[in-house]
Formats: sequence, C-alpha cells, structure tokens
Amino acid sequence: MGGLFKSKAPEPTPVTPLPDTEDPAIKEAQRRNAAATQARSGRASTVLTSRQNRTSAGQPGTGAYGNSLLGQAN
Repeated sequence: MGGLFKSKAPEPTPVTPLPDTEDPAIKEAQRRNAAATQARSGRASTVLTSRQNRTSAGQPGTGAYGNSLLGQAN
C-alpha cells in the first residue's frame, strides 16, 4: 500500500501560445468571417428563389404584391 504514494508525477504538457491578434492573416480571416456573416443576414437572405425562377414559372402567387383575386395568377 505504500507504493501508491511513491509514484512519479506525470510531465505536464507544454503550453501552446495563443495566436497573435495583430497578425495580418488573422485580421483578414476575421474580416472575411464578418463579411460572410453579414451577407447571410437580412431580408434578402430569406428569399429562396431567384427572380428569374419566380417570373418564368408563371404560377399563382409567384408575383410580388400583385393586384389579383385570391387563387388567380397575375
């Protein structure tokens, strides 16, 4: 039982340095990440079809704010 407390402590792992926040490559990556996040937000990001697909389909409800009766195509 005395051998439990005589064991050698393990070597600690070396500390990895943090990345330099003033590095131009890191600043460029942060700028690209912010631009991509901004491009994914807003009202335009919720539209799932292109303007060409909406107008060429000719189906009811594809026109934006058309002045028609319910169920009729513009």
